[in-house]
Amino acid sequence: MVKLSPVPPQFQPTLVIPQDRPVYRIGEGNFFGPDDHLYTEGNVVAWDDEPNEEMEPLNDLARDKMIAYLAKLDAAGRKVAEKIGVGYTSKEDFFKNAQLLAKEDAKKVQLINGQPEVNLMGGKKRGRPRIEKIAGAQPAPLMGSAGKLSLGHKEA
Repeated sequence: MVKLSPVPPQFQPTLVIPQDRPVYRIGEGNFFGPDDHLYTEGNVVAWDDEPNEEMEPLNDLARDKMIAYLAKLDAAGRKVAEKIGVGYTSKEDFFKNAQLLAKEDAKKVQLINGQPEVNLMGGKKRGRPRIEKIAGAQPAPLMGSAGKLSLGHKEA
């Protein structure tokens, strides 16, 4: 008997990010766009104006705009911090470091249950694989209540 899920699977269409406009994913909180249109968390928007800190850049144009915006905030923040005599932590440096860490973390990810990688243009992977199956290996004998590896077995 085949069991069917009461909820049909939901398929997400592939997100194609245009490279001619800055594209952002709305993060925590909401974003009010032109004409007071509300964009909620998780929406992906193309936005040519100045971003805010809750927007995650999804392409290079958006990343450059975000860095310029954070540099503007840093300039104002440093002036205020200097005036009141406290230290200031750069938002731009924090953003750049977070981007570098995300790239490093992405290198550690390996696809387990998807389609195997297809080598483009006949390219071949180089170097020794980190794991490989050894052909012809015998399974280890199991311990049990009878047999050679049991506790009651005595050598003759």
